Amino acid sequence: MADMETSGSAGPRETAEIVPVNLVYQEAEIGAQGAVSNLERLTPTQQAGLWLAAGVGLTIIGVLVFVAVVWFQTAPAPPTLLPLPAVTDPAKAKDALAGYQALNQAALENYKALNAEAISRVTSLFDLLATKTLLPIFTAILGYIFGSRAAAAAASSKNSE
Repeated sequence: MADMETSGSAGPRETAEIVPVNLVYQEAEIGAQGAVSNLERLTPTQQAGLWLAAGVGLTIIGVLVFVAVVWFQTAPAPPTLLPLPAVTDPAKAKDALAGYQALNQAALENYKALNAEAISRVTSLFDLLATKTLLPIFTAILGYIFGSRAAAAAASSKNSE
C-alpha cells in the first residue's frame, strides 16, 4: 500500500511497497483491469519440468556457442590474391594477365570449396546436437508442462461446476 510521507518543503511523497515476482506461481484468473486475482502454486512435477526446460534451453544456447566457436576455428581464411604482374612488354602483358586471372580464379574456387565444406560440417553438427537431440526433448518437456497445467485447470473447473 502507498503511504504518505512529508519531506521538508518538497511536499507529500508516495512510497510504494515492492513485491518480488515469483515464477513458481501460475496465473489462475486475470481480472478486467489486468490484475491477477488468484495465484496457484505450480505442482512439484510442473516445477521440475520448468527447471528441466530451462536447463535444456541453456544447453541449446551452449551448443550454439560451441558451434560458433567451431565455425570460427575451421573457417578458411579468405585468399590473398596475387598482385598484378609488372610487365613492360605489351606483347607479354596479355599472357601475364591471363595467367594472373587463372591463378586468382583458382584461388577463389578453392576458397569457395573449403568454405562450403566448413559450413557443411558446422550445420551438420548443429543439426545433430540441437535440432535432432535437444529440441525434441525441449518440446516434450514444454508440452508436458502446458498439458498438465491445462489438465489441472480443466479438472478444477469441472469440480467447481
